[in-house]
Amino acid sequence: MRIYCDSNVFRKAKRTSKQFNQAVYNTLEALNEHFVFLFSEAHLADLTKSQEDYRKEDLILMERYVKNNYFCRDHIKKEIQILLATPTEAYDSKDFQASDEFLENPYDSVSKIFDFEGGEEYGNLFKSIFDLPIFPANDINVETVQPEHRELLEQFKGVRTINDALKKLQGLGQMLDSDSVFNY
Repeated sequence: MRIYCDSNVFRKAKRTSKQFNQAVYNTLEALNEHFVFLFSEAHLADLTKSQEDYRKEDLILMERYVKNNYFCRDHIKKEIQILLATPTEAYDSKDFQASDEFLENPYDSVSKIFDFEGGEEYGNLFKSIFDLPIFPANDINVETVQPEHRELLEQFKGVRTINDALKKLQGLGQMLDSDSVFNY
């Protein structure tokens, strides 16, 4: 049988963590010899904002349980792949800085691929796509919206183009944890 644990479960099994839970640790230890634990890209993405020292510790801790059982989605072939890679190897194979740069300024990130003779025309074409207006006027009066949705809508004030919208997507992940936006 295979077991997939959320990143939070691994944090609770880390003795130096403030979230350490002896029962979780004991359970993982007992199951470790009898089951196959898996990790995914989600675990790696969770660690991108961690300080390097903590990230390394967490990758090593995960490896204790998951060993090299890595599953990920091939976005080109649209299929799940099961690979043999440790969490550290998988993390080191990703370019998280490139995705962060894209979210900070999408067009500037993409424009680099047009840096060749004749590429300027293609770059201008892409620039016009990124500058397409998606809202004729996005001056939404958040006071007319239900209070629990205001914080979410506030994120999109001033968004006029595709490039603007892509930039705003970067902060939306943190909103999933917001009690004022999503009531559990």
